[in-house]
Amino acid sequence: MPDTQTPRLNLALLAAGQSQKHITLNEALMRCDALIHARVLSVSVTAQPATPANGDAYILTSGASGAEWAGQPNGAMMRYDTHLWAVINIPAGALVYVADTQSFVVRTDTGWVALESHLKAIDNLLRLGIGTGADSYNRLALKSPAALMSAEDGGSGDFSLTLNRSADDADVQILWQSEFETRALLGLLGDDDLTLKVSDGMNWREALRVNHVSGRVRLATAPFKTANVVQRRHVAGQGWLNSTTPADHDWQSVVWSPELGRFCAVAATGTGNRVMTSDDGVTWAARTSAADNNWMSVCWSVETWQFCAVAASGAGNRVMTSPDGVTWTARTSAADHNWSSVCWSPERHLFCAVAASGTGNRVMTSPDGVVWTARTTPADFDGRCVVWAAEIGLFIAVANSGTGSRVMTSADGVMWTLRTTPADLDWQGLCFSPELNRLVAVAASGVGSRAMTSEDGIIWTLRATAADLEWRSVAWAAEIGLFCAVASSGTGNRVMTSADGINWSLGVSAADKGWRSVAWSPELGLFTAVTNTGTGQRAMTSVSAYSFNYRS
Repeated sequence: MPDTQTPRLNLALLAAGQSQKHITLNEALMRCDALIHARVLSVSVTAQPATPANGDAYILTSGASGAEWAGQPNGAMMRYDTHLWAVINIPAGALVYVADTQSFVVRTDTGWVALESHLKAIDNLLRLGIGTGADSYNRLALKSPAALMSAEDGGSGDFSLTLNRSADDADVQILWQSEFETRALLGLLGDDDLTLKVSDGMNWREALRVNHVSGRVRLATAPFKTANVVQRRHVAGQGWLNSTTPADHDWQSVVWSPELGRFCAVAATGTGNRVMTSDDGVTWAARTSAADNNWMSVCWSVETWQFCAVAASGAGNRVMTSPDGVTWTARTSAADHNWSSVCWSPERHLFCAVAASGTGNRVMTSPDGVVWTARTTPADFDGRCVVWAAEIGLFIAVANSGTGSRVMTSADGVMWTLRTTPADLDWQGLCFSPELNRLVAVAASGVGSRAMTSEDGIIWTLRATAADLEWRSVAWAAEIGLFCAVASSGTGNRVMTSADGINWSLGVSAADKGWRSVAWSPELGLFTAVTNTGTGQRAMTSVSAYSFNYRS
């Protein structure tokens, strides 16, 4: 090794007593300029440039030509400085940036190689970003139109992707996002069951769970039912039967809880007992209500495990809830309006109630039935019934007032939009069929057409009805594919049914009473209705679809 140069980079050294030291120093500085953060213009140019700029550098390839380039070894790094081209000695391991390809090459003992091919193993990186930046949380980040992982050539052909958590109660999951908002996730979420959850952007709902012990699959909601036509004909073709009730109250609403196996009805009259329950629709028991308010509607929420009822009277307590239909607790309502209907949305995890009075706020919502919030409505129409239609993601309410717009809809229970209706009738009842993806509303007024249907809650079509009765309520029975409506007027025919909501037929009611509400029990296979008139028998049921003689 010459004692006038550094051993690795061959930088010129100053000698003791050397004259013109600046020449030697400047030469060393120029080599440093070439080697530190080394950069060449190209590794593919063969002809020596005619007018290079100071500092221009190239890595020569085979066939290089020019006064100074010709005869230089392949792979030599040539740098132009002060009218001269000079060979720059590059030690093995040096990294050089190539400007025209925006890439890096590495000097090895045998020549130059692309950085990509030289990298064979990288361990213990803190983060890696491909096409985007990684961060302290997303330590591996990729932005690309596609990603491919494949089994290696010559191997077994198998390929495995492992996701591992470090604790049994932690989550290991795959997330699907839209504009970086998660809409679905699949994984082991706090336990060993495989769970799929989905979100509407506000709330999470479990859609599917696979038990890790039994392997059984549980769906959040049952698949759509295929109607049993024989059972449907039986229910629609037979007369209804009276049921004895514990009190002659003004019964306004009835609902079925599958989880409790129980009907629950509420009334607008009575002293301390404005609720009744029945496990079969036939035998009813009086229950103590939270207050003697005019209870107008009741619904069931399995997610919060409670019945919820709303009233048209009361001072600040026009809501009551119960986990079983027996023990009731008064709740503070958002306003002292004439609340006429309430429903539950599992997807929104929200109760929603509509009113027939109030100024600009005839809706209230609650996530738990306890804390209620008033919501702005686009019109002060007399809301009569509200339902949730999961398949179209809407709350829908109908009214008996308004000009040309007696329906309003909302995706979240907060922002409401009026919808055009085909007739200004006294719309009283509303229900939704997931199997048909169809809404059906019935009215207490009109000539020949006291029903209307919609597939989206927005566009409605008037439908002919079997009779011009005061239709008050309508329910859907998925198991037999049947809509059923009840009326408060008519002679022996205060029931009508339809398989599609379009073509309706009259049925035989148990009595000519003021039937106000009807509900279907899938478990019992029958409809139950309640009334505000009659003595001792203010309820009736259809025959059961599941119990009838084959021959009689």
